[in-house]
Amino acid sequence: MIANYIKIILRQIGRQRLFAFINIAGLSIGLTGALLILLYVRYETSYDRFHPQAERICRVTRQYDTPTGYQRHFARVPDNWINQLPDEFAEIETLIRFQEIDSPALRIGNQLFRDRHTYLSDANVFDVFHFPLLHGNPATALTEPYSIVISESMAKKYFGNTNPLGREIERINRPGDSPIVYRVSGVMRDLPPNAHFDIHFLVSFRAPAERRGWAYVYLLLRPGTDLRILEDKLPEFIAKYGGERDAQYSSLHLQKLTDIHLRSQLDRELAVNGDIHYIYLFGIIGLLILLIAAFNFMNLATARSALRAREIGIRKVLGSERRQLIGYFLCESVMFALIAFFLSILLTELLLPYFNNFTGNPTPTNILQNYTALSLFFLISVLTGLLAGSYPALFLSGFRPVEILAAQTAGTPAAGRRFQLRQLLVILQFTISIALISCTIITAQQFRFLRNRKLGFNAEQVLALRELTPRFNAKYEAFRHELLDKSFITDVTGVMDEPSKQVLDGGFVTVAGIIEDPENAPALYLLPCYQNFPEFMELEFVAGRDFGPEAVSHETQYGFNSLEEHQEYIHSAPRSYLLNEKAVETLGFDSPEAALGNMLDWRNASFQLQRGPIVGVVRDFHYSTMKYEIKPMILVREPFWVFTFLVRIDSRNAPAAIRQVESSWHKFYPDQPFEYAFLDELFADLYRAEAQQGQLMLIFTLLAIAIACLGLFGLVTFNIERRTKEIGVRKVMGASISHISLLLIGQNSRWILLAVVLATPFSWYFMQKWLQNFAYRVDFGIWPFLWAGLTVLGIALITIGWQAIRAATVNPVKSLRYE
Repeated sequence: MIANYIKIILRQIGRQRLFAFINIAGLSIGLTGALLILLYVRYETSYDRFHPQAERICRVTRQYDTPTGYQRHFARVPDNWINQLPDEFAEIETLIRFQEIDSPALRIGNQLFRDRHTYLSDANVFDVFHFPLLHGNPATALTEPYSIVISESMAKKYFGNTNPLGREIERINRPGDSPIVYRVSGVMRDLPPNAHFDIHFLVSFRAPAERRGWAYVYLLLRPGTDLRILEDKLPEFIAKYGGERDAQYSSLHLQKLTDIHLRSQLDRELAVNGDIHYIYLFGIIGLLILLIAAFNFMNLATARSALRAREIGIRKVLGSERRQLIGYFLCESVMFALIAFFLSILLTELLLPYFNNFTGNPTPTNILQNYTALSLFFLISVLTGLLAGSYPALFLSGFRPVEILAAQTAGTPAAGRRFQLRQLLVILQFTISIALISCTIITAQQFRFLRNRKLGFNAEQVLALRELTPRFNAKYEAFRHELLDKSFITDVTGVMDEPSKQVLDGGFVTVAGIIEDPENAPALYLLPCYQNFPEFMELEFVAGRDFGPEAVSHETQYGFNSLEEHQEYIHSAPRSYLLNEKAVETLGFDSPEAALGNMLDWRNASFQLQRGPIVGVVRDFHYSTMKYEIKPMILVREPFWVFTFLVRIDSRNAPAAIRQVESSWHKFYPDQPFEYAFLDELFADLYRAEAQQGQLMLIFTLLAIAIACLGLFGLVTFNIERRTKEIGVRKVMGASISHISLLLIGQNSRWILLAVVLATPFSWYFMQKWLQNFAYRVDFGIWPFLWAGLTVLGIALITIGWQAIRAATVNPVKSLRYE
């Protein structure tokens, strides 16, 4: 029986090639788009989630809260007593530390480079984390001091295809220091981009005393441990080891490994994480594309059934039973859907490599091995086919032959209800399409707004030589003066972290005679810099002046034998301070002028700056991403805390300027690699991921429009085909081509106008919620929705108009003879 059905269906496809093509093409495009999104979403959420011990691993984070509203939540913890956690709690099986080595200069043979993904870690790290070794023994790889495990990509880059075990790597911490020599003890498979951190080098601890200071700390919990119960015990642990003050203002939290990559945006993250909101967004887009394709398929299937009522009547007269008709129609519809399914697999295989290049994610390219996705979409295809075939199979097959054959006027029984169903499906298709277009327009507006909004300083033609150590500053003045003698260098300065990074060093401020109580002191962020930094960045002064001579009246030191020496140097140096407008507001001054001359000091848990005058106020500027509000900030001259040199070059010959900077760099820092970044590109990178998400939205929105218009084309063709005689009669009665065309266009375009009305409030609400993620956002108004509606209406009118004009220009004699 099934074989007979297939033969009949193939003949049916041959008779209605256009509708078969539209049906299959629309569903194929929808399934392909949804499948690409599913693979993307699944990849983004997979690595940490499918880690062998993922449910038992958590990260220790630390949060600070004060009565004055200062809140910070750090992804890493600073205290050495964190190491005592396994001794205090039986629920903890193992504690692993990752201590970041700040961009060390590494030498392999004659190759000198700097790496930002180098960590000290414990010997048993391979027992906790899934870091497969291609060479070496995980049980012993980090047991010996001066051992180093390198990633597969680093091994190929610096050692070629040879086995690097036993080879040496030198680490140069400071200019002029003797290097530390490590021996390669393992090669680790590269971590994928969907991991929440990237590791190029893992270094063993040389001694237990080295396991101290800031670290990213992970715990392997015993099976069955309740994370909340364990976390509730941590305040007592802080009080026992950190003291009552720590227990009062700070707290430890346990963060599941599976919650980090997409749900964690803490201060001092290991890397820039993804965003679960975008996963939800693309999941919704994939579902909407699938719905549009399914609606389109069902719409065309029910529309074609209107012309097959007579076929059903004849089949029943010739003896076909209802169950046979049901099986026939369902088999036909499911077969169409399965053809679309197999075409979508082929399209996905062809498009996935290009999709991966666009997104930058190496999503597995062999879709045939992704059994979960294949099974899911196979079921979706079959279900879509069954739903689409259910109307003619269950409804039309139930009528008596006389009723069907007598239904000449309406075409089929219950034509009105079916027509309303088709209207509803078309309206839903275009509602979704218009919503996607308007959201895409607003997204593009927001990113254009962020790119074009003034930062408050000049970031053009600035090279950032970043992630330096304090020892670089010992030669800074000589280095700067040599650069200023070059023909294509206009100015040089220095700052703690390059603009584009968040200023994360906060502390508490007291002001003489105004804010004296340290317990109620507000928190302000500190930006150490060189004296000419405000002038270099072209900051605008709203009151006062730049740093005065008091800022340079002490001798700068670049090395200390102890923390106490460092603290004494910082406290003894005379200071003057610059504030931004936000800091003036936070401190409660009525105006920038009122802040001038007041004596201020700043302190955090480790350091206190000497009390000094507020000498100037600069206009607020965006030091980092505009997702966040401008922070209240203090600028202070402190060379020891400068880790970035900034060099402004002449735009007339940037390559020559870069060569001049590199030449001077190698002269003053011969054992350090020369690396730089353009400041404007660093700011562009802040929004690169969001811009990419916007481009993806545009691509999938275009897919949705294509599917909707393909369906509309099919429906208009079908409706015109049904009204061929009517059009002929109208022409005989004197109707012009323009009159008939406008009649057909008007009857179809009203569905799209209704879709605009339905899509607008939904899109407005969704985008208002999305824009809450940005401290500075565009005011989009009504125009995106009008443009979306006009775009879809224009495309639809072209689709409808072409078919309408063709129908209206047909010879009425042929139209009247049409049957």
